[in-house]
Amino acid sequence: MKIGELIPVPTLAGPFDYPTAVSLPERPGCYVLTNASFDIIYVGQAVSLRSRIIQHLDAGRHKQLTGYGRASLLSILEIADFVRLSAHERGWLNQCELRDGTLPPLNKVHAPL
Repeated sequence: MKIGELIPVPTLAGPFDYPTAVSLPERPGCYVLTNASFDIIYVGQAVSLRSRIIQHLDAGRHKQLTGYGRASLLSILEIADFVRLSAHERGWLNQCELRDGTLPPLNKVHAPL
């Protein structure tokens, strides 16, 4: 699934790298990692977008090669209401699964209810 097909459409933050990560807000939101062709590789949520993306970069797992290539771009959707975080993430994961028949390659489980 391409990122432009998600509803609501996230905003493109930039490359999946440290300079982009440190420029992100310390606010809650959902995020998507894609390859250079905008194929979704991972969907997540965070209480602090900046801290969570830095955690991903430090861990290195989300730079793994998948059938769609490596995660190279990051898109975000800021969400002011903490209660809605899981619902947005779950909605994006459901959209991916309905469209492709599976979760994005680096997502292992569904978002909590």
